[in-house]
Amino acid sequence: MKKIRKIIEFLVGYFTIFVIFIIMVYDMTNNFMLKSLPDIEVAYPAISSVLLVSVSTILILYQFENREKLEKIEELPKDISSIVGNSGSVKFFKNIDEVDNYIAKRISQAKESVCDLNWQDFTTTNPIPRNEAKKKHVSNQIDKEIRKFCNHKKDIREYKEIFTFSYERNIDKMLDHINYGSVYSCRYFDNKEEKTKFPKIQFVIIDDEEVIFVSSSYAPHLYSLKGKELVGVFRKYFEQAWLLAIELKSDNNLNKDNIDYIESTYRQ
Repeated sequence: MKKIRKIIEFLVGYFTIFVIFIIMVYDMTNNFMLKSLPDIEVAYPAISSVLLVSVSTILILYQFENREKLEKIEELPKDISSIVGNSGSVKFFKNIDEVDNYIAKRISQAKESVCDLNWQDFTTTNPIPRNEAKKKHVSNQIDKEIRKFCNHKKDIREYKEIFTFSYERNIDKMLDHINYGSVYSCRYFDNKEEKTKFPKIQFVIIDDEEVIFVSSSYAPHLYSLKGKELVGVFRKYFEQAWLLAIELKSDNNLNKDNIDYIESTYRQ
């Protein structure tokens, strides 16, 4: 139907241009050559009617085409809502402190698994300073919830954490977390070499249902995503990173050589 409409539009348009051109040439020639052409009576009213019909036809065809485009535009919000509704939901945060508090809350609600990808490039100072008192408070709250999650006896659970030791406090955090029992496992990436610098995504996955993006460097784009289809992509990303990372603790087994290496390499 669309193809036929285009053909009609093309033919009517060129017919209109042709008629206008013929009349214009006739009038100009007749005037400049002192009416030397044969005396032909031009039915201007009839021609005007034909031209009006032609132009109206083109406008009607354009109206149909524009209506189709408008209908498609009107359908977009429904399509987007359908995608979001089927795939998951988004929660936005005002600042990184709000993110950290939400992480503590979600870890306390977790039933099966938490995957914590806490990696970044090595730096001696935090490029985005935070209120240290607030940061310490919420960090302690997160650690408390991790400990409670790992010490839960009724369910089969796993907490997997990937470290980088950009800041010395991460060493202390790791040394604390490895005492949380067999539920807790962790690995790390060596990030002191210049060649290891590349954009790193930091996130926490809760029960394969929600992924929370945790870096202050993402501000003001701080949010979490819910939905197994969406979160599944990040879980695969995490598992690939896990396989490439260096083991520190698995179940109740500590790799003391690697822990000693961390202490000697990253302590200031």
